[in-house]
Amino acid sequence: MQAVAYIGGSSLKNPTYAAIAVQIFDAAGHLLASICEPIGLQTNNYAEYHALVRCLEEARRLGVQRLTVYTDCEPLSKQWTGEYRVKASNIKPLYTTAKALAEGIGVQVVYLQKDSNEQLQLVDRLAHAAAKHIQRFGNLHLQEDDDGTTD
Repeated sequence: MQAVAYIGGSSLKNPTYAAIAVQIFDAAGHLLASICEPIGLQTNNYAEYHALVRCLEEARRLGVQRLTVYTDCEPLSKQWTGEYRVKASNIKPLYTTAKALAEGIGVQVVYLQKDSNEQLQLVDRLAHAAAKHIQRFGNLHLQEDDDGTTD
């Protein structure tokens, strides 16, 4: 199956509260997956790479064999093709994970200016809204439940 994905990551004040958004569509344009997740306190570049990893995980789960990933993060697209090196120590593990997940899938990562693509604008808004939500309310989903017992 061929698919197209749009990914976005957002960190409100870089680094601070961050979240990701991913949407994957089949060749006919039908939505296969939509992901919007908080990722804690991170940089914007980390959020972009985390979105790529989640996208590839979901693509593998869906059985995608060819995937074009659109991003508004030019460094990510140039690092993917080898034009730029990954230097940041917090990004290297994500890059390695993404490359491993891409094995067996024909993956192309394409940079697009966000202003020129409605889908990229949407995933960016979703990620930004999720980051704002965790800034305001905390990341309740990732917090451990307090069962009232003492240790």
